[in-house]
Amino acid sequence: MRDRVGIVYGLVDPRYGIIRYDGQTVMSPESRFNGHLHEMATARAPNYKTNWMRKLRTLGLQAQP
Repeated sequence: MRDRVGIVYGLVDPRYGIIRYDGQTVMSPESRFNGHLHEMATARAPNYKTNWMRKLRTLGLQAQP
């Protein structure tokens, strides 16, 4: 079995340049970011992260990985 390396990442608010969400993944950071975008579009029970990302979208912005 191959060891999997976890990657810690953050999503940055482009308005302020600060990390608003941090997480950990074993997939590529690009794949996980795309997963966050998909979750934002399809979440039926929004949470802090999806609400924040939807608010950015209404402003014409997007969280930065």
